Parts: sequence; C-alpha cells; structure tokens
Amino acid sequence: MSRGVMQPSQQKLAEKFTILNDRGIGMLTRIYNIKKACGDPKAKPSYLVDKNLESAVKFIVRKFPAIETRNNNQHLTQLQKEKSEILKNLSLYYFTFVDVMEFKDNVSELLNTIDACQVFFDVTVNFDLTKNYLDLVVTYTTLMMLLSRIEERKAIIGLYNYAHEMTHGASDREYPRLGQMIVDYENPLKKMMEEFVPHGKSLSDALISLQMVYPRRNLSADQWRNAQLLSLISAPSAMLNPAQSDTVSAYCPLGSSCATRWLSRAAPASVSSGTRSFTSTRPVRTCLSTSVGKLLANTPPSNHSEYTTLSAFLSYEELQEDS
Repeated sequence: MSRGVMQPSQQKLAEKFTILNDRGIGMLTRIYNIKKACGDPKAKPSYLVDKNLESAVKFIVRKFPAIETRNNNQHLTQLQKEKSEILKNLSLYYFTFVDVMEFKDNVSELLNTIDACQVFFDVTVNFDLTKNYLDLVVTYTTLMMLLSRIEERKAIIGLYNYAHEMTHGASDREYPRLGQMIVDYENPLKKMMEEFVPHGKSLSDALISLQMVYPRRNLSADQWRNAQLLSLISAPSAMLNPAQSDTVSAYCPLGSSCATRWLSRAAPASVSSGTRSFTSTRPVRTCLSTSVGKLLANTPPSNHSEYTTLSAFLSYEELQEDS
C-alpha cells in the first residue's frame, strides 16, 4: 500500500462526523443564546447600551477589524477606565465566537479530507455516512448564517480585543483570524457558495440520492393503505420469500423534516458550487429541479415553502447561466 495515498478507512470519518455533529449542536445553542440575549435590552451586555461608551463602540465597529488605539484616544478614554470589567464580562461571548471559528476549521478540514478520499455518498447505499455528512453541512451552514445575524458581534469582539490590548499591550492571538472571519461572512450564503466549490460533487451526489427515497416518505396514510405497504397478508403466496431490494433498509428512520433541512440548507450551496466544479452544471440543476418537483407533488402543502424557495433559486440559476 502506498504511503502517499489517503485511505478513507484510516481517517475515522464516522467518528469525526459524530463528534462534529454533536459539537455543532452545542455551538448552535450557544450562538442562539447570544443572539437572544443581544436582542433583549434587559439581557444585552451593558457595555453595548452604556451612553459613556457609545462613541467608543461606534468607533470600534466603524474601524473593525482594524485596531487604532494610539491616534484616537478621545474615543477610547472611557474604555480605558473599564477595560478590566469588559475583559471579565465579555470573555464568554468572545470565546464563543472563537469556538465557532475553530469548529469552522475542523469542518473544513473534514470536508477536504472527504474530497481527497473521494468518498461516495448515496442515502440508499451508505445511509449512516450520508446522513451524518448532510447533517454536518446543514449544521455548519445554519451556524454561520445565525452568526451573521448577531448585529452586535463586531461591537462585542472589538470591545474585548481593545480591552485586551490596553491591558496586555497586544491583541488577543485569535483576534486577526476571528475578525477576518466576521468580515468574510457578512454575506454568509455568498461566502459559503464560494467555499463549497471544491465540495460540489460530493454534496450534489448526496442530495440527488434523495430523489428516489424522499417522495415515499411523504405519502399520506390513505396512500399507504391503498398500496398495502404495511400489510403482511397482501401477497400470501410471497410471505415466505425473502425480500429483495437494491436499496438498503436503513433509510427507514429518515423523516421528512430531516430531508427538508438537507434540501433547503445544503442544496443552494451544492448547485452554486457546481458552476465551477462540473464541466456541465445543467444536468445537476435539472436533476435537482426534477427532484424538487417530485417532492412538491408528494409533500403536504404545509411543507411547500422550503421547496418553493429552492425551486425559485434553481430557476434563477438557470436564467443566469443562459444569460
């Protein structure tokens, strides 16, 4: 065996998926709590509403992520007085953002490893691996989109770092990368579309594999009864014959809400990333469009909103390609 070849069996992909998916749920909870706290005037960090710090906060946000502590002391005089309390009270917020950055690094590393190993994803063949892969993509995209909706993120990170510099004479070591990440994800959907260009094939293959599985998960109870899907005596002569199928049975726990998340969160990144990763993107878009059409035809009206948005996105992409 060549040492230069990356072997999927040696990468512990299943273990990494499990750890990162659990970690991602925890990060989502923490970021949501920050967003909720910042949206409540009573729970918001007092430094963000303190009139004495208002000019300093506006200055920090305007210059973010640049740091200017020497030439603009008039804006930062009050900050100098409260630097110790700011470091103490904003550390939990700041290091939560740092943890998001580290989670992003770990996810990117895993996705690159998957591409290097050319892992095959098909929910009807390797259900657990495909499910964990799509769950991770959805968790990651949701986390980055939620992060971008915290309006006070620049103020919190900037305040903490200015207080750190005033106290220790240097910026926090994580600040340069963290500040750049916040700037890069001002428009998270656009950024992730670019980011998923190398992962387009794996992600599209995983999503397209749903077209043969997901519609049957949305059949009504009457349709199941008419098709006798749950009847043990519908074909008495075949009761003793073993069932034969090309589809692995493990996908049975797949719920409609789970696949809805996959399609609504991961598909736009997959389709857009295809503009560079495939020689011809129209087959990918056509296949996804066809799948969405089938899903709409077999999905209760209450669930149509997610697919209608995705269908409109696919149509827009094709118009852009034609023009």
